Amino acid sequence: MRLRKQLWGFLAVLTGLLGSTAPTASAQTVAADQVGLLVNPATGEIRLIGNAGDPAELANYQITSPSASLNAAAWNSLADQGTLGFIEIAQTDASVTETSFGGFTQIDATGRSLGLLFRTAGSQDLQFLYGESDGGVATSTVGQVTYVPEPASLALLALLTLPPLARRRPRH
Repeated sequence: MRLRKQLWGFLAVLTGLLGSTAPTASAQTVAADQVGLLVNPATGEIRLIGNAGDPAELANYQITSPSASLNAAAWNSLADQGTLGFIEIAQTDASVTETSFGGFTQIDATGRSLGLLFRTAGSQDLQFLYGESDGGVATSTVGQVTYVPEPASLALLALLTLPPLARRRPRH
């Protein structure tokens, strides 16, 4: 009976882990006035993530993949989202680029989704370059790319904890 309760508890935890596949802002810490890229390999979602206390003023960005692991057809660009002044420059499975002429948009810890831009079976080789508008001066920065844990990895980790639960204790 006790083993059955432990297994049900384990399955509840496992179900919770598998259900939480969306990338979240808390999955990555971004320095003040910086932008990072958060990639969920399980779903393909890519998010631009900033800092809560000091959001970045994003003027342009480029995401590249030497192995063409992008899914450009599923790109939900800032222009597609109606962000004023942004236009798409390039759109291939190896590179997407977007810029704003003279403007910017703030990227904070909530972030902005770019859709299911990453191919779920693709190589984790994304490179991220972005430009900011700091006081009217354009800057160019290499951004951090973070891949959130895949649900399969979480499930494997959870399964590794199963054998100790299944061990029977001798009866006295």
